[in-house]
Amino acid sequence: MLKRVFLLLIVFLSLISGLPAIILILLPEEYSSHNYYLGASFGTLYGNARGIDYRNADSDTVEGEQLWNLSLPYIGVDMRYIWQDQALTWGFFMDTTAKFGFKSSVDNMETRGWYNPANANILTDFTSHNSEVTRARLLDINAGLSFNIYDTVFLKPFISYSYMNFSWTARGGSGFFTDPPFIGTIPDSTEFANYRQTWNILSLGLAIRNETRHLDVELGVKLSPFVWASTETNLFSPMENIRQTTDSFVAFYAEPNLILTVKNTHFYRLSLSISRRSIVGLRGDQEMTTNGVRETFRNSGGAAFSAIDMSLIFHAIGVGALRTDGSTP
Repeated sequence: MLKRVFLLLIVFLSLISGLPAIILILLPEEYSSHNYYLGASFGTLYGNARGIDYRNADSDTVEGEQLWNLSLPYIGVDMRYIWQDQALTWGFFMDTTAKFGFKSSVDNMETRGWYNPANANILTDFTSHNSEVTRARLLDINAGLSFNIYDTVFLKPFISYSYMNFSWTARGGSGFFTDPPFIGTIPDSTEFANYRQTWNILSLGLAIRNETRHLDVELGVKLSPFVWASTETNLFSPMENIRQTTDSFVAFYAEPNLILTVKNTHFYRLSLSISRRSIVGLRGDQEMTTNGVRETFRNSGGAAFSAIDMSLIFHAIGVGALRTDGSTP
């Protein structure tokens, strides 16, 4: 039920954010200017994802975790629409960015466990493995207003929807664990685990932008407690196979970002974008299937994500009016 409400809310906000663009396009050209951009990007995500098992529903003590490192190059497509009134006092913008990661096999995955019932500080399990990212897809949609607050400085409140989907596979490695008892190495060809994280995020954002003829500087942040996440873990061993799934709507998302844009001509621009995506506090019911036997553990599963996103974006201006000084909103 909550998942359905969340998806309906996404659709509703998408329709609402698109209405101003439809209305503004219908305004006569003498009252406004329209700018359309199409861009291509190349960048890197560097960080990690965590799968978390808590000792019980009422405890914040971590009993087990998986740490999946991420060092991922990607390519992307950026589409943007900007409307600006002729007095340059306010405007509307809407942009969509899609990113697609390349497969990466240079990462590392680790598991840790603290399963001693008498002392939760004793590390009882540890393994380290080679891992690869088998899938990475990201989508960001932003829509908002811009207000000229001083000279060339603009304030930009906006709403945002973000989607992130990652999958990893871990093979080989070495380590030890107590149940079932094991210490040693695992052949490189043997699959140890795979992991999937899917995030849907509705957030509010605020940015401040300073525009000059050849350089724009924008500093912003997105914040949200409206996060729906779904995770799935599959662990393989000679003794047992374990599948864990967690769905949750409780988490906190923060993304500060800096964008530097160089405009050498009227029709092309190059941007450097640096942001940090961070999600903490996700926790929900966990369903575990061990050798075909299914159990549900209330509020004992969790996940987290943290990564620095750096990209270069090349934009070409499509149809639209330019300002008289050659700059763009």
